[in-house]
Amino acid sequence: KNYLNYNIKDIRFKVGYVTQNSFLFSDTIYNNIRYGNMSVTKEEAYKYAKIACCDYIDRLPEGIDTIIGERGVGLSGGEKQRLSLARALAVHPDILLLDDITSALDIETEEKINESINNLDYKSTKIIIASKIVSVMKADRIYVLDSGKVVEFGNHKELMKKKGYYYELYNIQKGDI
Repeated sequence: KNYLNYNIKDIRFKVGYVTQNSFLFSDTIYNNIRYGNMSVTKEEAYKYAKIACCDYIDRLPEGIDTIIGERGVGLSGGEKQRLSLARALAVHPDILLLDDITSALDIETEEKINESINNLDYKSTKIIIASKIVSVMKADRIYVLDSGKVVEFGNHKELMKKKGYYYELYNIQKGDI
């Protein structure tokens, strides 16, 4: 698609952006998910919540209709991140920009989310900013930054063969050094 022919408002609806510090509204979980796409049904919202590993919804008093406080008061950092991811997925963005969204998650949940993102039922280019290598290992292209500069790029296999900075980070994170 040629985005040069779109106005900025159109482009904003083509991008799903999830930050490390998510903003949630004092409203129901359902309304927080459908914020970017008001045509989303409860069933669809629940589906996106499941993709984003929001299993905690089932334990809440009103489920998807539970009202959360301003900025997600009462939810953990990881629960807020996952709910924001569900909101971004509900938009069906052409570009999904994820800014270190698994920083507050355990490894098992992180792996489930990564798998779900890799198997969406719609096409989406994913740009993933991550401090954990496990979040980007399956990416087609990885850019490794050091002090704000790109020092290496390639896919996981290529970067491991180079035995450079990515390789060092990988081994540190895996506990091999």
